[in-house]
Amino acid sequence: MRYSLILVFITLLTLTSCEDDNPTQSPPTIEDQINAERPINFVFVSNPSSGNWSFSKGGQNELNDAYAENGYLIVISASKHYFNLSLAKEIMISKNYISVTY
Repeated sequence: MRYSLILVFITLLTLTSCEDDNPTQSPPTIEDQINAERPINFVFVSNPSSGNWSFSKGGQNELNDAYAENGYLIVISASKHYFNLSLAKEIMISKNYISVTY
């Protein structure tokens, strides 16, 4: 009897220690991280094939808004610019600042 209680205790201990702390919460996506920084004041995109793009509040390329949706960084200035986030080599997100390198 004693051994069966010890075995049950060890089994319960093993089963409860293997559970995730919060199994329903997935890590934030890159889109979530970008949208959490809104309002964004500066966006810089470096692409060797198409050149560099920079958008800023009050700058030459006036930044009206920037957000992420459906795998794209969408920058709204005089027109909408779409940048595919899945093709980026590096994405840096800082306080109200986004840098994307292809």
